[in-house]
Amino acid sequence: MRRYAVAATRHRPQSEQLTGRNVPQLLNAAYLVDDGRRAEFVRAVGRLAREALGSAVQVTMSGPWVPYSFARPDEVECGAYEELRA
Repeated sequence: MRRYAVAATRHRPQSEQLTGRNVPQLLNAAYLVDDGRRAEFVRAVGRLAREALGSAVQVTMSGPWVPYSFARPDEVECGAYEELRA
């Protein structure tokens, strides 16, 4: 999936209580996908989901979401500091 994204990051898998499912989450990842590649990305996820049919793995996707996973607090703080000094 990374090849379709500008950036990617992995998060700690969410608990069954948070996901609302009775199975463990194996991968919790966020992908920052350019609008121009969105359709390719969705098709790739669809292929993965079809390949997983009949196995114990279920592939799910949600979004698009606000890209909070790719914000860097240190850059925001630095920028805010520079703005205050000006």
